[in-house]
Amino acid sequence: MRFGKVLLASALLLSTSGALGTPANDAYLKAHALNAKSKFEDALPLLDQAIALDPKFTDPYISRSFTYGKLGMVNKALKDVQKALELDPNNEVAYNNRGFLYLRIGQYDKAIADFTRAVTLNPDEEAAWANRAEAEWRASQTADALVDCSKAIGFTSGDADPYITRGDILASQGETLRAIGDYDTAISYHPTRANSFHEPGEVYFKRAEQRKLLANQDTQSAKKDGYPVGLADALQSFKANVIELKTTAAVSDAFQDALKSGQVAACKANDDQTVEITLNSPISAKTFSKILGWNSPYLVSPDVHQNTWEIQIPQNPLGKVEDSRIATKYPQIGSWSVRASVESRPAGDLPEIVAGASPAYSLGNYDSGVTRVRLIKTDLLGL
Repeated sequence: MRFGKVLLASALLLSTSGALGTPANDAYLKAHALNAKSKFEDALPLLDQAIALDPKFTDPYISRSFTYGKLGMVNKALKDVQKALELDPNNEVAYNNRGFLYLRIGQYDKAIADFTRAVTLNPDEEAAWANRAEAEWRASQTADALVDCSKAIGFTSGDADPYITRGDILASQGETLRAIGDYDTAISYHPTRANSFHEPGEVYFKRAEQRKLLANQDTQSAKKDGYPVGLADALQSFKANVIELKTTAAVSDAFQDALKSGQVAACKANDDQTVEITLNSPISAKTFSKILGWNSPYLVSPDVHQNTWEIQIPQNPLGKVEDSRIATKYPQIGSWSVRASVESRPAGDLPEIVAGASPAYSLGNYDSGVTRVRLIKTDLLGL
């Protein structure tokens, strides 16, 4: 069995690779009970103990990988799941979990390969099919993603993720009614932050977007789940309008709805080329990027001292990483380059991926708070 969904999880019941009733197995089971309660920091020393007592016991490595992932220690999570595969090269859970880690840091080709290995080892593992569908969708392999969504949905176990992924694909194809149907089903399954790629508020908002009824019950549900609906609505409206705008004064006028949301402190034209927007309080960079539809965003430092961090997106639309390097660029809205700055370097392990001379923190796994946004006319930048 898995912890909740297969995502980043390990076995929940009895050990398959350690002797029952041994001190190592006892420590492992106690840690797993703590993980199930989201007490990750308390679980970690018990997993360390289980591994020290029995270094060939596979399950604690998988469970500790899950724990490290929850604590933002991605490199350590990858090392543990790799060790589990060295001990058991046919461990479907380890392949699925490593694939999930790769998915979180934007290495979609590697994620798809691991999920493929997982479903080959166990074609009846629903979550691996759902995970591969998500990776394929993010890698723009839409036809394959739809096939895998249908495969995952065919298990009828009440998993929200494949419905959300398929809803996103259908929405991108203009299949509004079918997308709403999938979002309806996903919401009926109550997706949770612990076991899903998608937050509940995000799904309510996506459904509301499709309905074009942002004042209805979906908006209230999204607000209840902590989704910044006011800001999201303002940003969506702003994005739609600013595409055609050519002057900083017009941009400032278009952003008045965001000021009314209460989350924007000021919006001013610094000159005829630059508009600066300041937020009252930091907004999750991950959420900010989702609202604006930026695929596979990263946090990258534009200065040699790495005192400032800004959101950038891959230059390659598939977001491919080559030898731990990725080429990134600033997002664009119409004729404006968007410079979204965050309050600090993301917490957690230093990522293995770099962009230029800067570490590249994938917003699939890391996060920080956006505090300021500058819009710069691209003709000023020579673009």
